[in-house]
Amino acid sequence: MKSVNLISGGLDSFLCWFLFCKDAINVYVDIGHNYNTKEQSAVKQLEKTIPNFNVKYHIGSDIGKFEDETSGIIPNRNAELILSAAQYGEVIYFGVIKDEINSDKSLDFVRGMETVLNISNKKQYWTEGKVFNIKTPTREYNKSELIKMYIDTGASLDYLYLTISCYDGDNGHCGRCPSCFKRYVAFKNNGLIFETSNNPIEWARETGIIEKCYDGTYNKSRANEIKEALI
Repeated sequence: MKSVNLISGGLDSFLCWFLFCKDAINVYVDIGHNYNTKEQSAVKQLEKTIPNFNVKYHIGSDIGKFEDETSGIIPNRNAELILSAAQYGEVIYFGVIKDEINSDKSLDFVRGMETVLNISNKKQYWTEGKVFNIKTPTREYNKSELIKMYIDTGASLDYLYLTISCYDGDNGHCGRCPSCFKRYVAFKNNGLIFETSNNPIEWARETGIIEKCYDGTYNKSRANEIKEALI
């Protein structure tokens, strides 16, 4: 069975590959999203720099045009990515992390997609059949913990800085989107510098994220990770 890792150019998918599935081929799926150019550029830099970091580039459905302007969420994105990855391997690594709240990163979603793939690929007149397994080993850790695990391996910090985590279409990190803020928290908690065009903490205060850490909106684990970065 072939193993593949869904790579986006961001921290989570890179850390999933580095820490849990270095034997997997990375699959990057272009869905026409606003930040596709800089994500794909980041993936190509990782491919150029890191030994055995191999990538398949796949053009998926043009669903990026349905991106929500406020949250940056693209409906059905993860379903599209998993279905695309299934063209290249039966064991699919999907880098979701602890405390994710989006339903298309939940265990129910993952098991549902696995069921869809296995029903679609049963042995029948045109195929001998395939059995798919979607793995989410990063689910047990938050972003701060994953970065610490990476640092503890002694690997180059330069690799982390090649990744990109931002919903803005321009170059660099905007500092005013959920992805930038989560990256800021994880970097800060590990004593790493993270340069952005705007202050992620100011953005988090403006949007009520900091308040949610204290009013019970976020679970204790997620709230504590953010609070640690505020010190």
